[in-house]
Amino acid sequence: CLCRRIVELQTMMKVLFLVLCSGILQFSLVAYRLRYFNDPKESLNWTDAKQYCVEEGGSLLSLHDEEEERMIFNYTNPGPGFWIGLKKKDNYTLFWSNGEIVNFTKSTVNISDLDQLCEAFENGSWKGVKCSEEKAFMCKNVNSTGENFVLVDDVERNWCQARQHCRTHFNNLASIMDEQQNEDLRQKSRGKNVWIGFQHDNYEWADKSCSTFRTISDSSDTCVSLHNNGNELNWIPLGCSNVKPIICYKGNVRIIVIKEPKTWEDALNYCEARHSRFLWIEDEEDQKAVGQWLNFTVTGSLKHLWIGLRQSSVFGFWIWSDRIANYKNWENGKQPEMALFRHCGVIDAKTFKWSGEDCKLKLPFLCEEDII
Repeated sequence: CLCRRIVELQTMMKVLFLVLCSGILQFSLVAYRLRYFNDPKESLNWTDAKQYCVEEGGSLLSLHDEEEERMIFNYTNPGPGFWIGLKKKDNYTLFWSNGEIVNFTKSTVNISDLDQLCEAFENGSWKGVKCSEEKAFMCKNVNSTGENFVLVDDVERNWCQARQHCRTHFNNLASIMDEQQNEDLRQKSRGKNVWIGFQHDNYEWADKSCSTFRTISDSSDTCVSLHNNGNELNWIPLGCSNVKPIICYKGNVRIIVIKEPKTWEDALNYCEARHSRFLWIEDEEDQKAVGQWLNFTVTGSLKHLWIGLRQSSVFGFWIWSDRIANYKNWENGKQPEMALFRHCGVIDAKTFKWSGEDCKLKLPFLCEEDII
């Protein structure tokens, strides 16, 4: 329709303006924007392993969900195991998610080493529940006029996802400094059960990321290793002075495979609502990371997946959300010409090459999620 063409034209003009201002778009300033994993190597103790990964420009491996665990299982071979970045905290000072020390609390939580509990708020009362539960949540917004609580109840998220949403769109999950703020939040939450920014966890990841996923069966030692037994990965507590191979990763954006078929536009909306954005590939490092991920996660008959690439029906060039596709990896090395309906980009799950497809087709797709 005409309105849609006008919006697209405005977007294209913004893209052209960026190009003119910057000469040629340079997207290789940050190596490995998307997470990329090295082969297990360098047998070191845990502390030296953490430092080694930092010196390599990355971090010790962290895991955020079952898909990442399956990827690492497929990526590694059965053997003596390897370090991951999970370790018991050296001290257990309580902090709000914005980094402030907890001085005011109505919490009754008393956790064991294996627990990971987050505070849910309802009608002025606090209750520690599993951080993996999905709930509405309360953000705190801070601006020039002060600070206020913002209820987000149109979506439900686990605690880490809620924290990410608040940090992306506001400032952070709600922190409560005194009885008055507790009452303010009670009124703003309208009787709903919501996350606030208070987590109880005796463990932390080396990269300081937030993850509600872990399957530790005991807490007999301080550091954690993973062992591939040929059937699954076992999380095994181990003394930090032991020497193990390590897996480092680079990049601060996770790749998410969504296997439920959707049209390109519905996939775009899903990624923006449930994760950070539709996946885009800005350089050779991104392409390498996507290839690695698909190689160890996608199986069966899955052929093509949507990515956040589309063709302007006004100008004919291919763009990501707000920029021209400068780096290219087209099938047969040739960018698709203007077509009647193949205006959206897919990536081949086996060759990792791109091609154009009908935007109305329902296909699996790739999102990306910032590690915050």
